[in-house]
Amino acid sequence: MIFIPEGVIINESTDWEPIWSIYFFFYLFIMISALAVIPGIYYSIIVYKKFSLSELKKKWTSYIIGVCLLYFLMYAIMISNFLDDFLIRFLIGFVGVIFSIIGGVLIYNGIGKMEE
Repeated sequence: MIFIPEGVIINESTDWEPIWSIYFFFYLFIMISALAVIPGIYYSIIVYKKFSLSELKKKWTSYIIGVCLLYFLMYAIMISNFLDDFLIRFLIGFVGVIFSIIGGVLIYNGIGKMEE
C-alpha cells in the first residue's frame, strides 16, 4: 500500500470505510489472482485428476466448490471496497455470511474424515 499513492483512504470523511483507488484495486486483483487463486484452482484440479476412487473425487469436488465460493466472496469484497456504494456493501456483507458458511462447510466436507 505504501508504493501506491492514495491507494486506500480510511478516515473520518469516509466514515472509516476503506475506499480503494483504481490502481490499488487492479494491483490487488492481479496479484491475488496470480499468486493465490489461479495456482490454487490449478493444483486442486491436478489433485482431483489423480484420484481414482469416485468417493474421493466427489469429496474433492466439494472442496473445490467451497474454495471457489470463498474466492468469489474475496473478489466481491474487493469490488465493493472499490465501488464505495452502501447498497453493494450491504448486499456483499449479507451474501458474504451465507457464502462463507456454505464455503466453509463444503471445504470441511471435502477434506474432513470419511465415514466408514
